[in-house]
Amino acid sequence: MSREAWLGYGAVASALFGAWAVHAQPPAVLYPSGLLTVFCGAVGYLLICGGEAESLARPPAPGDERPWRERLVHLAHLARVEGARGLERAISRSADALENQALRLLADGGEAGTVRLALTARAEQLGELDQTALLAWRTLARGAVNSGVAASLVQLIGACNAPPEAAYQALAAALAPTLYGWLFGAFVCQPMAWRHRLAADAADRLRTWQVDGYAAIAEGIHPRRLADRLDVVEGLRPRVRAA
Repeated sequence: MSREAWLGYGAVASALFGAWAVHAQPPAVLYPSGLLTVFCGAVGYLLICGGEAESLARPPAPGDERPWRERLVHLAHLARVEGARGLERAISRSADALENQALRLLADGGEAGTVRLALTARAEQLGELDQTALLAWRTLARGAVNSGVAASLVQLIGACNAPPEAAYQALAAALAPTLYGWLFGAFVCQPMAWRHRLAADAADRLRTWQVDGYAAIAEGIHPRRLADRLDVVEGLRPRVRAA
């Protein structure tokens, strides 16, 4: 069993212990101990399920196409005018993983089919990496709901020992973690998951025509023809023209 899984079980156990410890607390609209119990259980559930907690802080994948259109046309012009030497100089200024690999392949004189095949595989790897944050937020949402229900069950067991005059208050307090878990999952985790999904879809579309552009550069396409080809991509305006 991995270290993260052990930490997850420890977090869940701490959440259940905390739910038992606060079962006698008077009900309130918000009380920090109940919120902390739900959050601790949700993170523990994420770790047990194998999610990457650090991916929750990862920003959504960029999916703005316009700067990349200009970049592709520039690289086509660079490859046509300066050849492999110009592409080699561009490698040191590239911060994108897909572009970096494409420049290396183009500088080495890779054929269009080889470039397309290698970059398609790399794009798939980057797409899977974009999905980690999406899956982590979805898992955290399920964990929040599950931990809220589990905490409520624990507090209901404790409420059975409450005196009759305090039974209704104990029952109300026991249901609070379920409400917290549902609110946290529905209004925090799911919107973040949806945001990452939209960004991941946009990034996948971007990488698809990036691969097409790099393969076209490997074929020796004229920059103006590449600009014309990119103009047919839906939603990409204004038109970029090569010098």
